[in-house]
Amino acid sequence: MTGLIGRKLGMTRVFDAEGTHVPVTIIEAGPCPVVQVGQSQVQLGFGAKKPKRTAKALAGHVKKAGLEIAPRVLESFTIAGEGAQGRGNVDGRDLRRR
Repeated sequence: MTGLIGRKLGMTRVFDAEGTHVPVTIIEAGPCPVVQVGQSQVQLGFGAKKPKRTAKALAGHVKKAGLEIAPRVLESFTIAGEGAQGRGNVDGRDLRRR
């Protein structure tokens, strides 16, 4: 199973070759910085939390990764291939959800 971290923006429809409409969801899949790297998994973040609403433990965790603002969503994915990039990098590779 591949993973995607994003935010739903809305719904729309597209038309295929026969002229029938197909409902589709529009998702903002923005930059996902690498927060933590393990042997066989990687932790990615998405969005941004207000500093006032960020727990100190989470703030320290993301500061160690070189990020200034804590992400709103943190997800761990199993790496489908060779090793992951370093912390703080933006990863666009095919990932599998844990």
